[in-house]
Parts: sequence; structure tokens; C-alpha cells
Amino acid sequence: QLHGLEATLLGVRGEATELEACLAAATAEHAVAASEAAAALREESALRSEAEARQEAQQRLSKELELARAGAWEADERAAEIRRKEEELRESTGRLRKSMGDSEARLAAVQRAHRELSAGIGPTLQELSAARAQLQSDRATAMGLRLKIQESQR
Repeated sequence: QLHGLEATLLGVRGEATELEACLAAATAEHAVAASEAAAALREESALRSEAEARQEAQQRLSKELELARAGAWEADERAAEIRRKEEELRESTGRLRKSMGDSEARLAAVQRAHRELSAGIGPTLQELSAARAQLQSDRATAMGLRLKIQESQR
């Protein structure tokens, strides 16, 4: 019986040793799994951080794109306004050039008329001066004749 109990005790001790070995292996596997789980959690956290950073960057880029589009629209509007003003200036310049040409033509005509009048005034002034001299001479003659008539009537 003692032998039987010793054999049972040895069997139980063998099982206990096997169980301790299994427990050690399971603990080691659990430690490895826990380490892998922690690494997975760190990787998941890093991936979430990267995803959030990408999302923030995408939102920032979307805002920048909207601002760029708005800026491009404003630039297009300014360019269109500048083109309209340039066209108005070209039209105004054309009108001014035409008006200036008309004014120059009128000035040339006035200058030509002035030259013609100036050329005609010289002889006319001479004729007027001669006519005045003749008038004075005629008046003097008339006066002399009046005096002679008055003397002859006395």
C-alpha cells in the first residue's frame, strides 16, 4: 500500500511538475501575447494619430483650396474690371484723338482765315489812310470854297 501511495504521490508530483511547466509556458505565452497586444495598441494609437493628422491636414488643405478658389475668383473679377476699364480708355482715347484732329483742322482753318484777313488788312488800311487823306483834302478844299463864296457874297 505504501508503494501504491508513493507511486500515486510520484504521479501527482509528476503531474504537478507538468502543470507547473504548462503554467510557466502559459505565463510566458501570456506575457508574449500581452506584449504583442500592447504593441498592437501602440500601433493602433499611432495609426489613429496619423489618421487624425491626415484628416486635419485634409481639412486645412480644403480650407486653403476654398481660399485659393475665392482668391482666383476675385482675381478674375479684377482682371475683367481692368479689361473693361482698358476698353473704356481705348474708346475715350479714340474719341479724344478724333476731337483733337477736328480741333486741329478747325485751328488750321482759323489760322488760314487769319492769314488771309491779315493779308487783306494791309492794303485796306492803306486805302483807308488814303481815303482819310483825300477826305481831309476835300474838306479843306470845301472849306476854302465856302470862305471864297462868303467873301464873294460880302
